[in-house]
Amino acid sequence: RGDGDVETAGLDGMAATTAAAGALTGMAAADARLAHDEVLARVVRRSTEAWLLAEDDFSSELDEMARNGYTAHAEMKAQAEEGEYAGMLRMRTVRVPQFSPIVARSLLAFHVRSVAAGYGHVLALTDAGQIYSAGYNDRGQLGLGHRINTASFQHVQTFADRRVRQICCGQQHSMARVEPATEVILEQRNEVFVWGNGILGQLGLGRRGITKGRLAPHRLAALDHEAIVDLAAGANHSLALSASGTVFFWGHTEYGQSGRTRGAADYEVEGNLKFFEPQPVPGFPEGAVEKIACGATFSLALTSSGHVYSFGWNEAGVLGMGTAGRAALTPNRIPGLGPPHTAPCVDISCGHSHAFALTDVSSDAHIPLLRPLLGSGDVALVCKAAPKDFLSQVRSRRSSGGGEGTTRSSGPSRQGPTDAFFAHSFVLASRCEALKEMIAKSVEDGRFYDGPGPDETTEPQGDVDAAAAGAAPRRPLVVLDHKDLSPTTLRALLAYLYTDSLSCPPHRCAMP
Repeated sequence: RGDGDVETAGLDGMAATTAAAGALTGMAAADARLAHDEVLARVVRRSTEAWLLAEDDFSSELDEMARNGYTAHAEMKAQAEEGEYAGMLRMRTVRVPQFSPIVARSLLAFHVRSVAAGYGHVLALTDAGQIYSAGYNDRGQLGLGHRINTASFQHVQTFADRRVRQICCGQQHSMARVEPATEVILEQRNEVFVWGNGILGQLGLGRRGITKGRLAPHRLAALDHEAIVDLAAGANHSLALSASGTVFFWGHTEYGQSGRTRGAADYEVEGNLKFFEPQPVPGFPEGAVEKIACGATFSLALTSSGHVYSFGWNEAGVLGMGTAGRAALTPNRIPGLGPPHTAPCVDISCGHSHAFALTDVSSDAHIPLLRPLLGSGDVALVCKAAPKDFLSQVRSRRSSGGGEGTTRSSGPSRQGPTDAFFAHSFVLASRCEALKEMIAKSVEDGRFYDGPGPDETTEPQGDVDAAAAGAAPRRPLVVLDHKDLSPTTLRALLAYLYTDSLSCPPHRCAMP
């Protein structure tokens, strides 16, 4: 909201506040429930507390189980050494659907300037450059140093003496772009911090020590020498963009999210389809990428030319290639989007399996597309210097049967002004602020043109009756009363707005 308050809607997680509140893990939990073994129950409870509070290593709890003679130890120990756990953490959490927006009261004391949402967690960035997090925290994605869920926003203490510039969330991991802690002499370089789930390489920290994720933000040292200007996170992959236009990828790439999946030789770990450290993504024009965005299993890149490139899994045709299915293993420019087909794109955004691109119709690049539209449109324009009989026709209809402020005809012939020029409201509004205001004023005053359109005749054809004539669309009528404006100059003005080129009689274009 404009006042800095944050409102939430969706699934509101009300988390347990104690470490051992009903949390059980894997095979040991099943044994404890069945056998009612007090010793094993105590081991599970202590293991759960260690998991939630990150106070100890998981393997030490397995060793205690072995000392008590439990055969489950061998299998669980092997899984732990391979970087996996025997079961997912199960927390006793109350989930309450929120069907309408409510104020996030734990953020009322702060002016929030941006928010980011993951699968079950949320980050909020204040104008002071501080991060507050809430929601699910089973993989440390809140960055609070533990795995306890929270329903109220908590301060991420890692950045207490730093200023964060950007935040983004993946499914169970988070990232932040942070101002350097010390002054950089040569050039300003932002630092990238990551935390949360890293089992698929989405943190970019390498292969060691990622099975538990990162419970607090860690600096991504591999990007220290890059001037990172943008970050984006998918479900289990991440992107970063440098000031030079280089795109870096890390994380899960089973569906081609890396943009460089040409064969097994490209996988850092053959067969696992993961990149554990940032790697540059080839295939873009040099230095051209200006923004990046990620969906669940695909990515987009916006270039300085106003074109959009897509790569990854093409679920529901999200890559914009005109077909569904199949993955794009390398970046491909989306056909029909950007010049010369449309105005240049200036922004991109992704959902789970859909995407949006914003175009700039006020730029000059779309001019060739507008030329065929010249001479038609949903707005009628006339100049005060038009023939007297023209304006008298308008006045007569406004006083006879059309009502105050309207030019609607009461007869079947739909006689109307014959020297009107037609244009499209979206072109006039985007190219000329004054004309935009005039169109709005005409609509407000009920001033409409009721004569034939640019492709219509002045006489009814066939069995067209008054009712059919009255069903024609109403075009706002804009009367231009500038003393130097004539039909000739109005025609030249419209041509300029549509084509960005001026064509006018020499005596009117003569320079002093």
